[in-house]
Amino acid sequence: MAVSAAPRALLMLGGGVIADRLGPRRIVIAGDGSSPRWSSSSPSATSASSAP
Repeated sequence: MAVSAAPRALLMLGGGVIADRLGPRRIVIAGDGSSPRWSSSSPSATSASSAP
């Protein structure tokens, strides 16, 4: 548990600093803009798990 908690805590602290400097609105807009790029580049779960 502690092994996985340390990186998460560091990333949350860094994300909090970025959100405080840029503002929550910009963070949400940036996240919404990058979501189609991530979803289109990953294969869908149905095509990867379907048997021939």
